[in-house]
Amino acid sequence: MNIFKVVLILTACTFFFSCDRDRERIKAEEGKLEGSWKFVSMEYKDSKGQPVVITPQESGTPPSVVLTLIGADRTGVLRIDDTYHNFIYLYGGGKCDFTFEKKGTLSVEAVGLPAESIGKVFIYNYNFTTADHNTVIFKSDKEYLKTKNEIITNVQYTYTKL
Repeated sequence: MNIFKVVLILTACTFFFSCDRDRERIKAEEGKLEGSWKFVSMEYKDSKGQPVVITPQESGTPPSVVLTLIGADRTGVLRIDDTYHNFIYLYGGGKCDFTFEKKGTLSVEAVGLPAESIGKVFIYNYNFTTADHNTVIFKSDKEYLKTKNEIITNVQYTYTKL
């Protein structure tokens, strides 16, 4: 738990000291992220280097996965079917990384959906891009995929605006 606190403090310090120049530009980008987004796909390479694509349609009846971002206080809600998980997010660094941090009971694994969903109990940094006003893409170099006990690379989540 102490290591978690140290990492959290370092992340916060990095955010506050390294983003001062970028703050105005980030504020403009933030407006593009506010609102609700529906999960479209997740793409990654497994531990053997094989590409994997996961879409809601693969499970027969697509689960309702909605990510809602509130820019004013940088809080968000991940809704999976009828279960809601609150979290906080921060911008940081020159690339304007998007950091999801555990808050409350955010645990995607606990609600029966694959752990590949964004915002697990670990801290991950995602570089985000907005391909257009209706699409947002979160990218990460690697993640730990708890359901398969493996590290995956080139992770990309795609969401579309609701």
